[in-house]
Amino acid sequence: MNELVAALEKLARLYWGQCLTRAKIRGAMYYMEGVQSVRYLFLFVCLLGVCIRVFALGLFLIPVALCLYMPWTPEVKAGVVLLAGLVYLGGSLAILAHLLSEQQWLKVSRAKEFLERAAKEL
Repeated sequence: MNELVAALEKLARLYWGQCLTRAKIRGAMYYMEGVQSVRYLFLFVCLLGVCIRVFALGLFLIPVALCLYMPWTPEVKAGVVLLAGLVYLGGSLAILAHLLSEQQWLKVSRAKEFLERAAKEL
């Protein structure tokens, strides 16, 4: 009788263990999809902020004000405006590309670790 109970207990653990593992993997997948959705939303908000701040302030006001108050020739002023615009645009896009990369988000949210831990329990 004890052998029968032990066999039934082992069978129940085997069955429920697989169901629990499947639930963990499904939860990890939903978690990663949620992180990706939040990432896309954050990307949209950041790009909106970049468009407003960098293009309006960085690319227009600072070089124009610098050129208005400096006694330079028109060619030098045009060069300064172009160089400043390229620096502002390139710098802000490089920082955004780093902050909004999928690898960075997976690192910060630890989604990759969560999925690997769930996969090890298979």
